[in-house]
Amino acid sequence: MFKAQVDYLEGRVHTVDYRIYCALHPTVGVGVAEHMNRNDRAVLPVTDAMVYGKGFQHPPGFEELGSSLSFMVIPKDRILWIKGGYFDKKDAHQYEVKRVIIFFADHFLLGDLRMTKDSRISDYLNSVIAQRPFHRLYNASLGVLAEGEPVTKIKPLERFDLLTVNLANITGMGEPQGFDPLRLEDPDAET
Repeated sequence: MFKAQVDYLEGRVHTVDYRIYCALHPTVGVGVAEHMNRNDRAVLPVTDAMVYGKGFQHPPGFEELGSSLSFMVIPKDRILWIKGGYFDKKDAHQYEVKRVIIFFADHFLLGDLRMTKDSRISDYLNSVIAQRPFHRLYNASLGVLAEGEPVTKIKPLERFDLLTVNLANITGMGEPQGFDPLRLEDPDAET
């Protein structure tokens, strides 16, 4: 049987139920988003998996470790987002970058999403969710939702140059109007 050559990338996979620190193995020359959008696979195989419960502390404490596995498969439809991958080298003239806020049940990501030029967010999501749900989010920040606290007051927990987000598992997405709290605040700054 023919085996494709694969890369080795350190990654972190946040799912509906867990966060998994692991090695990702996309096909050589193929980005993580493209690899995840392949329709011939329903799971993401990973190696050197350290499985932790839901949460956002990075790095997690050793006492939080739930399981350590040499090999694991993760159903793609359970994945929220992935840290690890390559920057897109496609022609930028076909796309425009929009600053978006992406909501999940208990957290949100704020970042730059490359979309088809002149498309509205709703039209873009309708055109890609069924066939290509995984997309890159650049210059992203992570915020945790807190009851009674407006999004505009939440400070970022972590920043990322690049994430791969499963748009099929979001609870909402929009353009921040007049605020960008996660870009303005430095999570490492002394307050």
